Amino acid sequence: MKSALSPFLRAYAFFTMNDDLFDELVRFEQGSMGEAETVEFFQRLIDDGVVWRLQGSYARMASALIEAGRCMLGPIGRRDYFGNYVPSRFEVKPGTPGSPEFADTSRDRR
Repeated sequence: MKSALSPFLRAYAFFTMNDDLFDELVRFEQGSMGEAETVEFFQRLIDDGVVWRLQGSYARMASALIEAGRCMLGPIGRRDYFGNYVPSRFEVKPGTPGSPEFADTSRDRR
């Protein structure tokens, strides 16, 4: 079976990821995840800081989920691929995107 991941992601995965994360990336790329599973997957990527080092579409998806209140920022601040600082969920104002309060409020509205 041919991998659904780009050559960049395959190389990155080979050097830095465990098998479970690699398998989840493949499942996401193949469109095999439902909405709830996708949100949980991206929250794990955000919490681990991996999402900010992957290709841009992953960081954009994570940012969109954070802005929508489906995910929150990670527990510690990270640097993205370009060296920009991504704050932690505790470094943003409560009730704003990325904070636990914003994510909880957004879940309540669904």
